[in-house]
Amino acid sequence: WHLETSAHGAWFLKLKKTGKSAHASLPEHGINAAEILTEALAGINKDAKDYQKSELAISLTRINSGKAMNQIPDYAEAVLDIRFRNNDVQKKIGADIKKICKKHAVETETIVTAGCMNVDLNKKEIMDFVSVAEQVLGRKIPAGHSLGTTDARYFCANGIPCVVIQPDGGGRHAEDEWVDEKGLSDFCEIIHKYILEYTLI
Repeated sequence: WHLETSAHGAWFLKLKKTGKSAHASLPEHGINAAEILTEALAGINKDAKDYQKSELAISLTRINSGKAMNQIPDYAEAVLDIRFRNNDVQKKIGADIKKICKKHAVETETIVTAGCMNVDLNKKEIMDFVSVAEQVLGRKIPAGHSLGTTDARYFCANGIPCVVIQPDGGGRHAEDEWVDEKGLSDFCEIIHKYILEYTLI
């Protein structure tokens, strides 16, 4: 029960390194793409530590290289999930990544970029929804920034009021993900009450 007033943007970035294959017993005859890519990733991770968690999060979500266990890999790639607080943070970390990748001759490819979200709490529709939620729950609804990224950004970017809120839960995208059963019931009641009071003519 936390109303998101803003949310991080997301940048999914692929890093690609080409090397030269060789037998693993003679590594000096090849160029190990995996090792070089790993060095670049370590540099990016080091730079990311200069930021607060509320500003930036970089997660290595995919990494792949090699065709055989006894062969020096001639190609390696990785995907980074980058979450940023605002465009200035993305621009700064983007410059850092570009510098590191240039040093290691690593190519980059943007898979997708998702912008940040900002909600105007003074919009009547938002105020009405919060009022209904507080009536149903019997308490104030806190508001603040989310470290995640939401599709609500598409609506907000076009001036469409959008509420991002959820019942108590946890373990997002993990095996122990859960949501409170009573919270779901309360959520249904909030939506139903809001529709009856403010949207039906």
